[in-house]
Amino acid sequence: MKAWEYEYKKLHTASPVDFEKNPSDWTGVETTIRNRHELLGQFWDSQVPGSRAPESLYIAMIQAWFNRGYDVTEAEKLIKPALKEHKNGNFTILERLTGQILKRLIQ
Repeated sequence: MKAWEYEYKKLHTASPVDFEKNPSDWTGVETTIRNRHELLGQFWDSQVPGSRAPESLYIAMIQAWFNRGYDVTEAEKLIKPALKEHKNGNFTILERLTGQILKRLIQ
């Protein structure tokens, strides 16, 4: 089944929600965003379990693409700005830079 078919089926078999009986609840959004930022931060700067050696899984990923013969020049240009935003705790910008890195790897 195609992705659009799953979405079509999901939306067309859904029943309306009675918001008087089940009001909207957005209380978990802040926790979700905080957890997402924490995970992103770990991918940029963490330690190997056991040895506690420093590592950056995103930088290792870029290197792995290079090792497989891909041109990673454009992705490498974003490493320094990404590390700066990580250090400054600007996770919204870090998310964008990370997405741009991933896009440049697959082009």
